[in-house]
Amino acid sequence: REYVVLLAVANLLAWGAAWLVMQQWLAGFAYRAELSVSIFVLATVITAALALLAVSREIVKVVRGKPVNALRYE
Repeated sequence: REYVVLLAVANLLAWGAAWLVMQQWLAGFAYRAELSVSIFVLATVITAALALLAVSREIVKVVRGKPVNALRYE
């Protein structure tokens, strides 16, 4: 649960920063593409999938290991 909250906060901050930087950068072009929310949503989905994969990998590693080793680091 805490990973989801951290991921949401990080993505909201990144959305704002990326929007401002991209608007300023794209303003210099004669023919520019409009920014859509779908790009940011796709980036959030990819980030969430990678975070879930990383956490799942660690969970599987702990589950397959010895219980004594898991408790030692608690």
